[in-house]
Amino acid sequence: MELNELALRAKSGDEEAFSELMERFKGYIKKSSKNIYLCGYSSEDLLQLGYYSLVKAVRGYDGSRDFLPYALKAISGNYNYEIRKAARHNAYISLQSSTEDGICLEDKLSSAMDLESEYLLKECQEELYNALNALNHEEKELIAWLYFHKKSLTSYALYKNMSYRTLYKRKIKLLEKLKNLLKNS
Repeated sequence: MELNELALRAKSGDEEAFSELMERFKGYIKKSSKNIYLCGYSSEDLLQLGYYSLVKAVRGYDGSRDFLPYALKAISGNYNYEIRKAARHNAYISLQSSTEDGICLEDKLSSAMDLESEYLLKECQEELYNALNALNHEEKELIAWLYFHKKSLTSYALYKNMSYRTLYKRKIKLLEKLKNLLKNS
C-alpha cells in the first residue's frame, strides 16, 4: 500500500494503517535516535520522541503532498527542536556536580590559586591600608622606615636625631594604635 494512502487512512482512525506506518518508519526513527544525544534522555526516550513526531505528522497531513518527505522532515525537525530547546538550558553546570567516576568537577580543576585565601588576603590588605591611612605623617614615616624599608630603629634614631628610647616607646604606642584600628575595622 502507498504511504500517502496509509497516512490518510491512519489520520481517519484506521489502527491497522497506523501500525503499518509505524513499522515502515521504525528503521529511520531508530537510526535518527542513535545519532542524537540529549542530556537526560535515554535511547528509549529518543525513540518515543521519534514516534511522537510521526504521530504529529499523521495528524497534520492533508494529502496535498507526498507523505514520505513530509514525515521525514517532521521527525528530523522535532529532534532538532528538542536539541535547540536543550541547548538553551545546558549553558551552565555546577562545579560541585559529580562526573560518571563520582569525582567532583571542582576537584579536577588544577589551580594553584586558592580563591578563599586570596579573598581573605585582599580583605586583610584593605583593612591594613585603611588603618595606615588613619595614622599621621610621622607615624606613617616610622612604619615605612621599619617595615617597608626594613631599616633598624637605631638608624631611624640617628636620621631623626632623637633618642632610641623615645622612638622605641613611640613604636610600641604606634603598634598598639594600629592593633586597635585593625580590631575596630
